[in-house]
Parts: sequence; structure tokens; C-alpha cells
Amino acid sequence: MTPSRQSDPATNLCRLAGAAVMALTLLPLYRYLNDPATGTIGAATLRATEAQVGFLWRAGAMLLVGVALATLAVTDDRLGRWVQGAGDLLLRGSRRTFAAALGVLAAGAVALQNLLVFQGRPNLLDAAAQLIHARYLARGRLAGPEAELLEGGFWHFPNTVAGPSGWVSHFPPGHSLVLAPGLAVGVAWLGPVVVAGLTGWLMAHLAFRLFPERPLVARGGALLGALSLLLLLQTAAYMNHGTAALLGVATVVAALGARDRGGGDRAARDRGLRGSGWAWAAVTGAGVTALLMVRPLAAVAVCLVVVLLVWLPRSLLAANAESGKAGGSRPASGKPRLAGGTASHLRRLAGWCGAAVLGGLPLLLLHGWYNAHFFGHPLTFGYHWSFGEAAGLGFGLDPWGNRFGPLQSLAYTSADLSTLNLNLVESPLPVITLAGFALVLGMGRDPRVRLVAGWALLPVALGAFYWHHGNFMGPRMLAEFAPAWGLLVAAALAYLVERLPRRDGRGLAMNPRRAGQLLVLGAALAALVLVPYRMSGMGGDISAGYRVAEPAAPPGALVFVTGSWGGRITAELVSHGVPQVVAEIALRQNSTCTVEAHRRHFRQGEGPLAAYRDRSGWGEGGIPLEAARDPAPDSPLPPLDLVRRPPPYTGLQVGHVGQGSQIRYVPEEELSGACVRQIEADERGGIIDAGHLYWLGGLPGIEDHRVIYVRDMGPELNRRLLERYPDREARVFLRRDRGAPLELLDYDEAMRLMWGEARRISR
Repeated sequence: MTPSRQSDPATNLCRLAGAAVMALTLLPLYRYLNDPATGTIGAATLRATEAQVGFLWRAGAMLLVGVALATLAVTDDRLGRWVQGAGDLLLRGSRRTFAAALGVLAAGAVALQNLLVFQGRPNLLDAAAQLIHARYLARGRLAGPEAELLEGGFWHFPNTVAGPSGWVSHFPPGHSLVLAPGLAVGVAWLGPVVVAGLTGWLMAHLAFRLFPERPLVARGGALLGALSLLLLLQTAAYMNHGTAALLGVATVVAALGARDRGGGDRAARDRGLRGSGWAWAAVTGAGVTALLMVRPLAAVAVCLVVVLLVWLPRSLLAANAESGKAGGSRPASGKPRLAGGTASHLRRLAGWCGAAVLGGLPLLLLHGWYNAHFFGHPLTFGYHWSFGEAAGLGFGLDPWGNRFGPLQSLAYTSADLSTLNLNLVESPLPVITLAGFALVLGMGRDPRVRLVAGWALLPVALGAFYWHHGNFMGPRMLAEFAPAWGLLVAAALAYLVERLPRRDGRGLAMNPRRAGQLLVLGAALAALVLVPYRMSGMGGDISAGYRVAEPAAPPGALVFVTGSWGGRITAELVSHGVPQVVAEIALRQNSTCTVEAHRRHFRQGEGPLAAYRDRSGWGEGGIPLEAARDPAPDSPLPPLDLVRRPPPYTGLQVGHVGQGSQIRYVPEEELSGACVRQIEADERGGIIDAGHLYWLGGLPGIEDHRVIYVRDMGPELNRRLLERYPDREARVFLRRDRGAPLELLDYDEAMRLMWGEARRISR
């Protein structure tokens, strides 16, 4: 179908969106993150964005030079044959064969990345938290043990919640359910591999449904979306973005099925599809609520795409019907044919929405019960339990006290799209900028393109009101929408190439043939240079802790893993009821020695933090920071600043001790003996967070013969755990000196080394 050239409000809205994309990717608006009030997250995002944007433009310049040299060295006929050969290769095989091959290719890519790049381990604490929860699900348990069995901080891990009903990830449970079967059979990477394979298979079917008369766009878009390195890396590292991408694609496929089969148009009746739309609408509703159990904000975006861009516009159904006819004929008026009148269309829309509600209701009720059981209310998510009301949408201060206002939102959005230019497919071409340019030129006249553009851009618009962005292996908050971006980029490249002037000769003027050469050489450069280069850089400091080899401990041993002073403080406070966000604010806005003093009094129920002790239910109405009062005037405790505010924190300096431990201190502050002891322990023991190994070993409440990994809390607190496991041999996993390898030591020897004394109880 050739879209009408007549402008309409929808097309103009697409032009506006395209202009915004171009501005956000071409103007360095991300530099507004160069503000101390955005904290370490803003600074890290700015550094990553500047590095990746610079790399992209350098690679693009290399590509243009390569095309110029190829044009001078090789005849146009030979270059044309190369381009034609690449197109023929992509079009080879039937649609079913292509879909199956794409699924196998995506699954294989994830398996290789998981085993070779990540060594079978997660790469971020979000995935590790969900793997811990999945271990319990794999054993047929809904959660880990209740909070009382976790007191002491030995098993505390960020982004998990230990409440009266059990220990779970603070993320919705959907992704942990996907990971559980693989853990049950001892193949942890099974879930991500299956997810990637199904995503590739469904992507091909979706692309063929949207662009049946444009096989090159359909196959190219499916390839770019399913094999996006941004999505594949997140999936391979056990992140929930992969599961969200699969559910997003499946939901859009189901919504289109409802639209095609229940539209009442002549083409649908001819294909025997009339009357089955409600069943597909029910599946659509189930897909949205399943996505809600994985990534709630993504579910909101996909729900809006379904209702506003798939079901509401009558023009999309007409476009699909027209494109399915041989020759793609159009009415003489040039306007799309509408299936039925407005009233009948609205009745169908109401029916689809009603069926979707019914289809999604079982999962919605189940999720509400889960939230109520673990977090106290059907509408309270684990995020709120950990971070309070600041975890939601809107401007203000994020849970860590960093400023997130309209200017920071603009900067983060610019950073997301600018780095997506490179990370989507590791292309030396600024593909996101080119997609915006195609929308400005009028690509949005096609209602199917409007659907794909809305699917890609709605999450960006919603994300502008969400405080958490960051850049970890790329702009990961957009990873689950890589399928939409892949389709949009393919459609945009085809649209731009088709509109180039057709000129012959050996000149350097851009024309369709020269553009084809650019794309083929760009793909070759990405496959042979950029992807290997980027993959080799995935072993940074953040991921190093997760790749630590398990020590050769005796079967069933109790292995204490050395960590940092701040980690010990947070673990103990949170395990006794202090919300995670309160503990983090305390450590961020006060000297570490001050928080240590409050920690010691907290054990006796004294001090302002005692207001949180053994309390449950902070997640229901947010976390009241005012519950912690200042110490009494005659208290020996120093004041504790718990009023969340943006950095910089006047008077505080950051110091590094040991092999990576970071503390905050006041230069004139006199360190107590307890603080000196903690610092010396970090200097001697080395820094490895025990949570990196939790999911690999035995866990509380799961009695087996695996090695149990726990956090070393010091000889006094460790006694409690030694008493609980009297039959397990105790060992300590540490480094003797800075730069030395990790080794497994006898408990008594390690306590003398780290703490200057042995406090092991008699057996």
C-alpha cells in the first residue's frame, strides 16, 4: 500500500515526535547531568553517554571513509552485486523458516553471551535479587524464611525484602517465575535462552503481519529487533528486560489478532477470521497483566499502545486489509477504506476492552494477592517497601536524594536516546536519529508506522517522569522495547533510501545504490569490529564481583564472605526492620563512624533508628522518615541526618580503605575504637559482597548439602550463626592483602587476621 501524501493530525504528531528525537540525539542535552545534585548516578550516566556518543561518531566517520574508498576502488557493478546479494540472503527462505531461524539465532546468541561473556553469572544486583527468589520458587516455596531467621544481616541483599511473610525480591515475581524452571533442573541460563528464542520467533510473525507486502522491511526489522545487542545482553545477564520484551511482543501480536479477526471487514470474512476477536483480546489482557508482574511501567506503555494505536484507529485495520490485497489497490479518493461505521467500531472497541479485562483479571487478582501477602496491600509493590513513595513517577528527589526535575528528565531522556543510537544494534550509523528524520519527512502517514513509532516512543515519554534511568550495558530501561525500535529503524532506512535521487555513474553523490553500500558496509563493520569490541568491554568493575569463582569448600560448609564496613551496617539495620532507603540515607548523609555509633545503640533499642526496629508495613503508606527522632539532648549519640536531600553534603568527604571499601568522614572527626576496628578489618580482609554468591549456594530454609555463603558480620555477631549451624564447618573467603587472590581460610585464622582475635564458640 502506498500511503496517502495528505497530511493529517496523526502524521503531524509523528513529525513533531521525530523532531524531538532528532533534537534529543543531536544536541548534547545530557550535559545537564553535570550537576552535583544528580549524584553519582547522574555523573556515571554522563560519563557513559559522552564516551558512547563520541565512539559512535568516530565509527560513523570511519564508515563514510570506507564507503568512499570502496567506491573509488571497486566498480559500481560489483558493489551493486554485493548489495543485491545481501538483500537476496535476507529474503531467502519462507516466512516460517525465517521465523524459526531467527528464534534459534537469538536463543543461541543469548546462550553464548551468558556462558562466554558473563560466565553464567548475573551482572547486576537486580538480576541477583531475582535469582535468589527464583531459587525458592524452584523448590516449590513462594518465598524464603520470615524475617526472624534472617536477622543479623548475614543474608541481607539489596533489592530484597524480608518481611513477616517471607523473604522475596522487591521486584514483581514474574521474571523469577521464568528463571525458576532452569534453576530447578540445574541449568540457570535455560529461562533466558527460551525467552530470547520465543521473542525472535514472535518478532518475525509480528513483522510479517505488519508489513506483508514489504518483506525486506519485515525481515530486516525483525532481525534488528530480536538480535539487538542491547536486548540480548540484558537477557543473557538474567535481567527482567528480556522477559518484558517477550511479553510486549506477544501482547502486540495478540492485539493485532483481535483487530484482524474481529474487525468485521470483508477481508477478514474472506479469510474466515470473523467472530474470533474477543478470544485474542482476552489473550491481550493476559499479556498486559503478565507484563505488570515483570515491569509495571512497561505494562502501562504496552497497554496504551494496544488501546490507542492498535484498537482505536480504524485506519490501521483498513491499511492491513488493503496491503493484503494483490496490487494494493486504493479507493479513487485516496483515503483509506474504513470497516464499518463509527458506532460499530466503538462497539467492537468496547468488546475488545471488556474481553481484555476478563482475560487479565485472573493474573491481576493473583498479583494483588501477592502484593497484599508480602507488602501489606494489593497496590503496594516491593519497590515501595524498599524506597517508599519516592519510588513512583513524578519530579522531586529520588529515593537516594538526587534531584530529578524537568531539566534532569530532559538530560536523562537525551542520554537514553543518544546511547540507543549505538547500543540498539551496535551500528556506526546514528539509526535513532535517522528514524526521527524519517518521521519528520512524513513516514508517519502509514498507520502501521505510527503504531511502531508509538510503541517505541511511548516508553520514552513515560520514562521522562521516572527517576531511574542510568546506563548499564546501554540504556537498559529501553531494552524491552528494542523490538519496536528495530522495526522502526528498518522502516525508516527503507523510507529514506526510497526517497534518494536515482543517479547513475561513479560519482560520490548519495543515491539508493550508494545508500545500500553504506548499509551493507555498516552491517559488516558492526559485526566484525564494533560488536567484538563492545563485548570485550563488558567485564568492568561492576560485574567483576559476580564472576568470582566459588571456593573449594568442603560440602555443606558455612563460608563467611568478607565485605565492606558500610555493607555490614546496612545489612544489620535492614535485617531488623530499618527500611533500605533509610539505611542508605543515613550512610550517604552522615559520616560512617556516626552511623556505626547509632548501629551499636540500635541493638539495645536506643537512638532514633530504633523507631523502625522490628516494624513491618512501611510499604503501605510510604516510609516516614520523621519516625526517626533526633537523639535526646543528654544522649551520648551524635546527631543523625535523615532528611533526604540532594548532594553535595557539606563537610563530608569520601575516603577509600581496604580493597574497595568506601567510607564518609569529617576531617576533624575523632574515630572511636569501634570505627578503627571496622576500618582495619576492611584493610586486612578484602572486599567481596556475599550476595554475589548467595544464589549459587545453600539458602536459609532450603536444607541441602550445598555450601552456605553468608556475610561476615564480625566475630561477635557471627556467633549466632555458628550456633544455628553447629554441624557445618566454618570457613572465611577473603584476601590477605591488597591485590592478593581470594582464598579460603580456617575460621579461627581468618578472625585473627581480620579482627585481631578469635571468637569461635566451642563445638
